[in-house]
Amino acid sequence: MSRSLRVTRSHLSLFVALAVTAAGCSSSSEEATSESAVAKLEPAACAAAPEWAPNVAYATGSAVRYEGKVYKVIQGHTSLEGWTPAIVPALFEPTDCAPGTPDPGNPGTPDPGNPGTPDPGNPGTPDPGNPGTPDPGTGDGKTEYAPYFYTWGWGNAAYPFTSLVDMKAKSGLDGVTLAFVIAAGNSCALSNDGTTNIIETQMMADIQAFRSSGGKIKASFGGATGTYLEVACGSASALEAALEGFVTRTGISDLDFDVEQWQAMSPEINKKRAEAFKSLQTKHPEVQVSFTLPVMPSGLVEVGYDNAAGVVRDTAQAGVRVKHVNLMTMDYGNVQGAMGDLAIQALTSVHGQLKNIFASASDAQLWSMLGATPMIGQNDTAGEVFSLADARNLTSFAKQKGIGLVSFWAINRDQPGAGLALSSGVNTAPFEFHNVFKAVK
Repeated sequence: MSRSLRVTRSHLSLFVALAVTAAGCSSSSEEATSESAVAKLEPAACAAAPEWAPNVAYATGSAVRYEGKVYKVIQGHTSLEGWTPAIVPALFEPTDCAPGTPDPGNPGTPDPGNPGTPDPGNPGTPDPGNPGTPDPGTGDGKTEYAPYFYTWGWGNAAYPFTSLVDMKAKSGLDGVTLAFVIAAGNSCALSNDGTTNIIETQMMADIQAFRSSGGKIKASFGGATGTYLEVACGSASALEAALEGFVTRTGISDLDFDVEQWQAMSPEINKKRAEAFKSLQTKHPEVQVSFTLPVMPSGLVEVGYDNAAGVVRDTAQAGVRVKHVNLMTMDYGNVQGAMGDLAIQALTSVHGQLKNIFASASDAQLWSMLGATPMIGQNDTAGEVFSLADARNLTSFAKQKGIGLVSFWAINRDQPGAGLALSSGVNTAPFEFHNVFKAVK
């Protein structure tokens, strides 16, 4: 079955709609989720629309062509790699221009955050001869709690805190996941936004002070936009060197890989990434590797180019110790139900899938490998709201099953206000979601 017929949601990732504001654009939940508006353009404007390209300044009202279709720019911005008109409705809207013929030599970029719905009749074929190795620390029934922290929000007074130390003092939160580490341009060097490396520069003193006070830090590599290190680095050894340098310089050895872009789910990239992880863990046994992946209530996609289950399987079969498989329990699309219930369905489905990958692991170990990351409050998808009641439901389930990780997107948004980048849209006071989720520890 073709992907276009199987897709059931617009999974925009952990921060596509949110980072629009952080990048200097205003965004509303209505803009971020509406896909039905069609702008009318004159035939001359349709014909003159240039091909969309990254790193170009687009003015509000201008038109661009992408994959044969013409889109109108509804928010002035400078385009970023991966933020294509087809997947960022906060910036572009479709037009009534007649479809053109895309250049067959440039097929464009499929939506990296929309894994579709796997065909239940074809679950994939795991290699039974190499069942994979869960991290030996799993299965202890303890739940790690580490909400995501915007690196681009550091120092910004629009959020409830301006630093990690300030956050800990105001909320008591002592564990975070820093988002995100990506490649600097298309090189094998590290950055947080494609250019700068705030973690290893402006934030470093704050990170050290936070850890000295008992704080724990995970670093998340990847996300929705930019170039992933595993794609930019030309070899497994180059990727390993980049990761080893980060661990050595920062002292952060708990590494999460947020794999949402389809290019980073290919067997070739999986092999490169796994080889780098295996060698890095051999040299540095303290290094922990986890994945954060798009999910549906029915589980991880197991077929096609957005094969999230294949990311885990290929890594495990290479002998890498996998700590957590963290599920992005958000933005499902055309799926009905309470968001807490849908998160529990996703966790239960993936628990079953992991049995095929980690055949020697006990049920307790598999639950301890799983993580859940909801987007608190209003999701990118219209009609999806993760409420405080959903948070209590998920917290209870996590404690009952011994889920290994609970996180959420994002601690910076855990406050009242308007706009998906700044608030959940449902808080009446700061840290309401944190005060529910912290009970998992």
